[in-house]
Amino acid sequence: MDIEQVKREDWIQKNKIMGLGFGIAAGLGLIAQFIQQSAMEIILSVAIPFAIAAMLYFYFLFTKHELITKYLPYFLILMNFAIAVGVIYFSEANLGSIGIIILLLVLGGIHGKMGIMAFGYVLSLIALLLNNARFVEPELVAASGSNLVLLHFLGGVILLLVVRQNARNFKQVEEYAELTAEKMRKEEQLAQKLDQAVEKITSNLGQLQVSSETSVSSQREMLVAINEVSASSQNQADHIMEIAESTENTHSSVTRISGQMGELAIQTDEAGLKAEEGTHQISELKQQIDRFSEFFEELDETFKVLSDKIKETNTFAGTIKEITEQTNLLALNASIEAARAGEKGKGFAVVADEIRKLAGLTDGTLKKIDLNLSEVNTFNELSVGKLQDGLRQVAEQVKVADRSNASFTELFGTMTTLQNALHAFMDDFEDIAKSSETVSERTVEFASIIQESTAAIEEMNATLTELTNEQEQIAKYIQETHEEAVQLRI
Repeated sequence: MDIEQVKREDWIQKNKIMGLGFGIAAGLGLIAQFIQQSAMEIILSVAIPFAIAAMLYFYFLFTKHELITKYLPYFLILMNFAIAVGVIYFSEANLGSIGIIILLLVLGGIHGKMGIMAFGYVLSLIALLLNNARFVEPELVAASGSNLVLLHFLGGVILLLVVRQNARNFKQVEEYAELTAEKMRKEEQLAQKLDQAVEKITSNLGQLQVSSETSVSSQREMLVAINEVSASSQNQADHIMEIAESTENTHSSVTRISGQMGELAIQTDEAGLKAEEGTHQISELKQQIDRFSEFFEELDETFKVLSDKIKETNTFAGTIKEITEQTNLLALNASIEAARAGEKGKGFAVVADEIRKLAGLTDGTLKKIDLNLSEVNTFNELSVGKLQDGLRQVAEQVKVADRSNASFTELFGTMTTLQNALHAFMDDFEDIAKSSETVSERTVEFASIIQESTAAIEEMNATLTELTNEQEQIAKYIQETHEEAVQLRI
């Protein structure tokens, strides 16, 4: 749908809206006249324009005649003006006629065209002036008639601005539509050029496909010939490599044995050093055990002195207990004497009671001391027993350390003899390793020459194989591109 068709469809829709609004307003006005039982000339002034407009409107709806479609807005405005004039002349001008005049102004602005709006504005202004001239209450018109004209003018200005803005918007829409149409024409031209380019690409791809198939066939024939040469060269290389591998294995075995012997000699040296170090450590250990034994003996003497002191403390505790019992007895006697003395002995009785309490507290404390001393005696006896066991174990460790020292001394002598024997064997084995290395180097050099020749042939074979695969892949891409190009043409 182009812009002209859009404009025509918009005009038709606005005609329908305008006709519908006119018909509803005029129909309701006619019904109101019948209900009010107005005069016949008033009814006819509304019915005749309404009937003529209705016949023309329905003819427009069914035929969409070009001329009627174009001038239908002017005709409807004119019929609305006729109704307004008829009501003003055949009836007294009142507020109802002002509503018809406002409807006339509104109908003029529906299409958003300057000509239709001006036509409606002029007719509505004429009708407003006639209405003011024939108004039923002249004094009311004299007071507010100019205000109605001014209000009508402002309404016209607003409609003018709205119509002007609508015209600008529609002009922009037309410009956008023209740009869209121009873009579509350019896209059609571009599509034609693209179709021509695709046709040319398709032709070139067909030629490339034929050339690629020929090239792949030639490369495959070359690949077969190179494979035959490579197979023969590979057989020769395999025989030489077997000899080289045997020689290399022999040299490797000799080298490995030599290395293992060297490691064994190193380990033997390390074992000798460790044996010597172990001898020194055993000697130091024996000295430490001796010092530890002396310490245990001194500790045993200390515990004996501690036991004597504990026994002496037990004796002191017994003495304190006897003193406490005697003090308690004296306090009891003092209380009896104080009781006999009566009032004079009350102070002495208090002192005696405090002495008895002190004696009781001392007795309780003494029992705790006896209990603690009993536990200390028990733990002291256990400690002395464990100390005696420790002394016996230290004596056994001294004997074991003496035997270990003798064994390490004997081991050190044996390791020294073994070191001398291994160093002599290593000298002889180094001569064998040098001879084996010379034979291996000569064999490897010959095998390297054969391998380089075989590698060159294999590299050529791999290169040609890769080239053939790439050529086949290119041919596949060309085929796919050719098919895609054909699909584009379709």
